Amino acid sequence: MRNILLIGGTLIFILASLVLLNSISATTRDEMPDLESFPNRSTYNIGATGYSVFYSFLNSSSVTVSRWEEPFEKLNKSLNIENPQTLVIVGRVRKRITDDEIKHLLEWVNSGGRLVLIDREPYTQLQKVFEKKGLTILPDWSLHGFDPLDRYSMIGNTPAAKPVQPVPYLLGINAVQTSKLFASVNYYSTQDHVNPQDDSPDNSSDDEILGIKENLDMSAYGMSERMILMKTDTHGVFAEVKFGYGRIYFIGDPYIFSNAGISLADNARFGRMFLASLPKPLMFDEYHQGFAKGNKTIVSYFSNTPAIAIFFQVCVLAFVFVYSKSRRFSRPLPLKDKQRSAKTEYLAAMAGLSAKMGAYEIAIENIYGEFKKRMSRHFGKEVFLSPSAAAKIIAARLNESPDKLYNIFLRCEEILNGGKCSAKEALGLAAELRRLEKSL
Repeated sequence: MRNILLIGGTLIFILASLVLLNSISATTRDEMPDLESFPNRSTYNIGATGYSVFYSFLNSSSVTVSRWEEPFEKLNKSLNIENPQTLVIVGRVRKRITDDEIKHLLEWVNSGGRLVLIDREPYTQLQKVFEKKGLTILPDWSLHGFDPLDRYSMIGNTPAAKPVQPVPYLLGINAVQTSKLFASVNYYSTQDHVNPQDDSPDNSSDDEILGIKENLDMSAYGMSERMILMKTDTHGVFAEVKFGYGRIYFIGDPYIFSNAGISLADNARFGRMFLASLPKPLMFDEYHQGFAKGNKTIVSYFSNTPAIAIFFQVCVLAFVFVYSKSRRFSRPLPLKDKQRSAKTEYLAAMAGLSAKMGAYEIAIENIYGEFKKRMSRHFGKEVFLSPSAAAKIIAARLNESPDKLYNIFLRCEEILNGGKCSAKEALGLAAELRRLEKSL
């Protein structure tokens, strides 16, 4: 027992020491602040650059939205997941979108998907789609030093953007406030001022992007290949281009719908009306924001904490303990001789032998001898100088007849001195002695 306590105490001490050392040595990684130079555009982010408010607002406004947490290659061959009809990508994303993914994305748009880009600098391959349609995107590179919570530094004297096309989802929108960092979208030719309704074949529709040949949508014949839908005084902010059977929408400033900017002007109303007009299911891309499906595990939950290190150290300690208990590190020790008989086995054997041999006198001798010892310790040594003296003392204590007790003690003394007794008499005497002992 002492060895077990020693081993257990040692293990507890080692474990407590490991926990203490891991807690002291653990370095907490400071979270990156929400800045426009390093934004977090996830719908899970409640910071200034996040989109959690916009996401919750859409769901509460009867515009059902969800999150896409799969790679783009599954957009066209989704088996166990619901395929989106509209995908919203808010840049800048945390996980880089590869050329192969852009190819899968454009194939999905070419087959009829709706892509909404809310970014200041789209990927080059996506910009080529707009250039092919006669639109150019000019990003703003001065992103450093801007706090998204400081509206004055973000907006300054930037005029609000206003609708310039009579599309249904822009009716009633008076102004949308952008930041001074928005990316402008303009018609490619500034000399002839290309008519947004011009569907002339000078757009090089036969040119391929990433090996994708654009589908010819005859149902959209006569519709514009490109259209700037919202402008400030001089620059476009919101544009739309047709690509195959689908469409790509570009909004040049993520600040419009961010947690810090959605309350400005008609930003929230514009976002709700615009996205409500698009086909459903409508999903926000969270895969490239770092929230891929299957990444939400217990290990990621305890990341940047000493819990993982403590767990593995406890596993090592447990292995060492089990290994040490299963091996002997000293000389072999002889096995302890275990007592094979119960404590009352001797008494039971003697009682059986006495009954078999008819030696009831031995039982009375043992019982009466023990009775005398107990009475001597209780009343003093003089109590059993004679049966009569013992009868008087005990009778006085128990208020019983001295003569009755005298006869019992006298008969026991006779048996003790060699007298014979029957089984019935021996049982009666033993019962009386036990009664007297219990009463005292």
